Amino acid sequence: MAMKKLEPYHILDVYTHDVKSPVVSIQAIVAILKNLAPGEFKKEVDVYLLRIEEKTNKINQTINLVTDLVFLQAKKLQLDPEFFDLDKMIDVVLLEIKKENKKHSFVKEGKQSLEIFADKERIAQVVRLLIYRSIFHARPRTEIRIKINTEKKGIHLSFSFQKRFIEKTEKERFSKKQKLEDLFIKEILKLHKGKVFLTYSFIV
Repeated sequence: MAMKKLEPYHILDVYTHDVKSPVVSIQAIVAILKNLAPGEFKKEVDVYLLRIEEKTNKINQTINLVTDLVFLQAKKLQLDPEFFDLDKMIDVVLLEIKKENKKHSFVKEGKQSLEIFADKERIAQVVRLLIYRSIFHARPRTEIRIKINTEKKGIHLSFSFQKRFIEKTEKERFSKKQKLEDLFIKEILKLHKGKVFLTYSFIV
């Protein structure tokens, strides 16, 4: 009997599980250590464990991004649309980012009820990537402003901040990552065309 040909996204699915397993184990150990840390050292230990937590979260996000991109390109990514408030979803994403990023402050303008029909988790992933990009380009200890405008065609997000100087090597490293993010953002928004029209811009 002929063996069924495995597509790249099937193979990636298997490897993703193998890569994520140790990351989940690290996260579990970090949670245990937080509770076991002696009182006199708890503050120092918590700072160190928070760094580990941030790194493992970034690894998970990168794995998810690459996996989704492969499924997007293979046209196998399944969307799960629902009605949700975009404004409230951005608040939740910002709250998560504020916990892990203490170098910037965030201000959201244009608060209003914006109910849309889309894949909430995928749109949240897009917003998260846009905020991370703002953080990368913004000068430390400065404010990042996120403005929501409703237009005739849909919704526009703008991110404004003071730009920082970036080393050439760091810029090159980020540009490779940015290409992946750009592709993901454009593909996700393209899939939602007709359901939610979302655009974005950066003001430096």
